[in-house]
Amino acid sequence: MNSLKAMKILWLMMSLGLAGCASQSQNPAPVRSITKDYSQQYQTKITGNTYRVKSGDTLFSIAWASGQDHKNLIEINDIKAPYTIFPGQTLKLRGEANNSVVSKKNTDRSNSSTHQQKNIDSRHKNDVDSTSAQGYRQVKAGQERSSTAQTKPRPYGRVKQWLWPTKGTLSGRFSASSLGSKGIDIKGKFGQAITASAEGKVVYAGSGLRGYGELIIIKHSDEFLSAYAHNSVIRVTEGQWVKAGQLIANMGSTGTDSVKLHFEIRYKGKPVDPMKYLPK
Repeated sequence: MNSLKAMKILWLMMSLGLAGCASQSQNPAPVRSITKDYSQQYQTKITGNTYRVKSGDTLFSIAWASGQDHKNLIEINDIKAPYTIFPGQTLKLRGEANNSVVSKKNTDRSNSSTHQQKNIDSRHKNDVDSTSAQGYRQVKAGQERSSTAQTKPRPYGRVKQWLWPTKGTLSGRFSASSLGSKGIDIKGKFGQAITASAEGKVVYAGSGLRGYGELIIIKHSDEFLSAYAHNSVIRVTEGQWVKAGQLIANMGSTGTDSVKLHFEIRYKGKPVDPMKYLPK
């Protein structure tokens, strides 16, 4: 009897132990945020010496992804106004100024359409300010689209004042570290207004840069650009001139795991701390 009773007690203890293990296994382990390592989310995408242009690229998006000034791309590839690039064209990212390296297919196409291109250049002559290089264009496969058709050319001046692009809680700060954020993060409500931090021209609007979601890049001067990432809706188009404080997008979570604005300022192609420019 005592032996049988002991066996029952042992069996009961083992059952409780297994149940305890099972209940513990149902609780998932904590998961680290996938966006803490900013080197993975906002990493520079282009690192080689050359780059083959894809549909939807602009000189600004290529310069942004390769971490350099767009004017450097223009110079080393000897790109003339109105600064048109084509899918399949090969651009140099490093080196001294020289003629652009273009694929044979694009060279043949350029030679066969010289007369047509002259007409295009003539039609856009008044849209381009040669002293400020405003006429950058994005190109889709088999189609040329002017980014200057919607706005009157204006001379770029100095950025007199920067404005906060939205309201909310500062949730991420700039870091010069290779693993750090290249801008600041502002948490807010889905759909709230995102406004231009300073007057300028929209030179990129789209989702072609992985990690930024729906992204807007604005050129404010020959030295300064600003970027607005993770938007839910983009309210402007490439080539459009915007005023400081003008609505350009609505806050969202595209390309990330929470509702926020990721805001960057770049000086001569290099990321700088936005907090040094925004009002205190």
